[in-house]
Amino acid sequence: MNIALTMDYGVVTNDIYSPIEEVFDNVLKVSPSEEFPDFPTDAEIIFDLGGYIEARSITVLRNSKVVLVPTINEYSILQTTINSVAEIEEYNTNICLVANRTKRGDYEEICQILSRFYKYPIFEVKESQSIPAIFKKKKSIKAMVEEGGLQKYHFQYLDRQFDKIIEFIRRHYE
Repeated sequence: MNIALTMDYGVVTNDIYSPIEEVFDNVLKVSPSEEFPDFPTDAEIIFDLGGYIEARSITVLRNSKVVLVPTINEYSILQTTINSVAEIEEYNTNICLVANRTKRGDYEEICQILSRFYKYPIFEVKESQSIPAIFKKKKSIKAMVEEGGLQKYHFQYLDRQFDKIIEFIRRHYE
């Protein structure tokens, strides 16, 4: 959500229980019985694929400029991440991994484990109370930082972490 808000991208999801609709008014939600519509190859869209790969998302993966794969430092989730990346690689190798909701030592452990399997970049997003603020204010972390005050102080570190991911996306998008 934060990346879509920051970059002013549209959002398409196949996730039945996605909280994205609480933030965006114009989310395209694709139900299990629907196919993904065709989009222009230069469309600025974030696809939230609900954490799993299915037959109808293959075209989306093939046409995506960048595929972000979030993970957390939990054994079963890391195993799922390894398996998902192996599936995604069949359709797109422009992948980056996001170590999400990290606490002390998590990022290093995630990097150590995943680097055994892949050479893709791994970005960190620390656990933060600023993420729920996106839902409450319906604004990106960057917008909240730019408003100043205490939220600038509290959110600026996380904003810098997202800036690294956004810079990666922009380098691969242009």
